[in-house]
Amino acid sequence: MANRIEDILSVRKMTHGPFAKQAALSQALKNAVRQFDGWEGLDGHQKESIDMIFHKVARAVTGDANYPDHWDDMAGYALLSAKELSK
Repeated sequence: MANRIEDILSVRKMTHGPFAKQAALSQALKNAVRQFDGWEGLDGHQKESIDMIFHKVARAVTGDANYPDHWDDMAGYALLSAKELSK
């Protein structure tokens, strides 16, 4: 089991970048947006979508920006919130 996890982490490091760098950028983006008054007025799904989009942005910036899943995931989270708003 440990070897399998190490294999997964090795692949993820290539596509997502070093975890510490990715986490630092992700947290910086999330902290920046929380400084604005509009953050508190967002619904939970909007906040979560923004958090996840920033998480994926950090992966693209610190890892392989040509990895299509990053971009698909960003679009997917935006679409999830758009669908919630249209209900």
